[in-house]
Amino acid sequence: MPTLKVILADSNELIRVGLRTVLNSQSGVEIVGEVTDNDELLDLIKNFGTDVVLIDYTSSGFSIDIIPKIISFIVFAIELTDVHCRCMLSFASRFDL
Repeated sequence: MPTLKVILADSNELIRVGLRTVLNSQSGVEIVGEVTDNDELLDLIKNFGTDVVLIDYTSSGFSIDIIPKIISFIVFAIELTDVHCRCMLSFASRFDL
């Protein structure tokens, strides 16, 4: 079974710790890294690649504008074609896309 490479992207350390704890308990999952803003995220993708990005784009340091950048960066710069980006909210609020 291939290893699923995951990046955790959230400015809240408690959220990252919780996600890391759950994911580390799963076989076949490798956390490539954790980031707290858009620039760190793109750098990590560039240097290590990823299969999945778990991102809270409403978190401080991130914006929804990063989503198409992640996809285009991965597909065109690194030439990976099977990357998934999941968006999550770490608080209850109005959800506008």
